[in-house]
Amino acid sequence: MKNIISTIGKTLMALALPLACLSVTSCAENEFNGYEGESSVYFQLDPNKWEYVGDSINFSFVGKKSDEATVNLQVNLMGNPADHDRVVRIHVDDAKTTAKVGTHYEALQNEYTLKAGEMQVNIPVKVKNTDPALNDKSVQIAVALEETSEFALKFTNRCNARILVSNMVVKPSYWDDYYLEFYLGNPFSKKLVEIMLELIGRTLPDDPKDFDYSYWQNFAKILHVYLSDNYPVYDENGNLMY
Repeated sequence: MKNIISTIGKTLMALALPLACLSVTSCAENEFNGYEGESSVYFQLDPNKWEYVGDSINFSFVGKKSDEATVNLQVNLMGNPADHDRVVRIHVDDAKTTAKVGTHYEALQNEYTLKAGEMQVNIPVKVKNTDPALNDKSVQIAVALEETSEFALKFTNRCNARILVSNMVVKPSYWDDYYLEFYLGNPFSKKLVEIMLELIGRTLPDDPKDFDYSYWQNFAKILHVYLSDNYPVYDENGNLMY
């Protein structure tokens, strides 16, 4: 019996060795040596979630202490970083833009530098709250990437970005994706924003990369104590807040 087991063991070892060698050779042949193909650029409007494909950022001046702010549009590189600076070209799509230069935002450049060794660059858009009409409506700044000799536009659904500017209570673009109704225990409402300003003097950030889960989880606790102490509290839609 021992001889039979020994013979089987030796046979299995003999079969395993060439398979192991084949596996090592195969891995070596398929070793990843970097991205192959044409470099491309695309908008990444939620830096925390690569899979986010939304094309807009809602920016409201409600709760802000200044009438000027900067909204960054992040542009990512699909490809290998270069050992030299490269140029990313953009333009404002006048046909889709309702905001006015000088009144609602400062004019943008047409070229921005993706520095050597970097994988992303921010397009800073300076927005303004000098128009009283923003209390009742939002205006839109539409920005589009341009194809160049160095960069293709392979992600066709991520080549355009919009910034919606207002001085109204606006639900953040990431509210649903971040399940904030679950975290805060209430649907988004003007009343919820008013309570935020009353309790902590701030509202949810407009840029998702500035969102801090732990901070807002702590706020949720403060909110629930407030709502319990002041029960019942209703939002503007008649919903009881918990």
